[in-house]
Amino acid sequence: DRGNLFVDGVNSGTTQTEFAELPKGSTSFTDITLDQKIHYPGAVQWDGKYIAFEDTFDDMVYRVKVAGSRGFAVKSLRFKGQRGDLLVQFWIAGSSILMPYGSFYRTIHSVGYWPYPAGGKSEKVVHVPDAAELYGVTLSVAPK
Repeated sequence: DRGNLFVDGVNSGTTQTEFAELPKGSTSFTDITLDQKIHYPGAVQWDGKYIAFEDTFDDMVYRVKVAGSRGFAVKSLRFKGQRGDLLVQFWIAGSSILMPYGSFYRTIHSVGYWPYPAGGKSEKVVHVPDAAELYGVTLSVAPK
């Protein structure tokens, strides 16, 4: 809401999670220390109030409040019915969160819709039978 840029990833040569903010008008990133252990980062998106930060290893999304160089998880969301699948990237659309999922062992991959910020059981699933892997999703706004 202030025009800041948030990024996540892992540092060079390790699996140490990195989370940083580029404040509006700045030319350098500020490292943010999270109060939650992230095993492997995924998507990061502003949801209108908090930063939604994904741990792809644990199939979790955390709503994070940032204060200076610290990040505090105010809510954690688990997505039921998809454990063991690869949840890679998400898109928040109003009161839903959309995520592609599948695994190397499945022949059908899908996009699930879950309630946001509640998490829990998927509201809808769309199968993509010819996809080898799905990694991203976005939603276009219908013209008025």
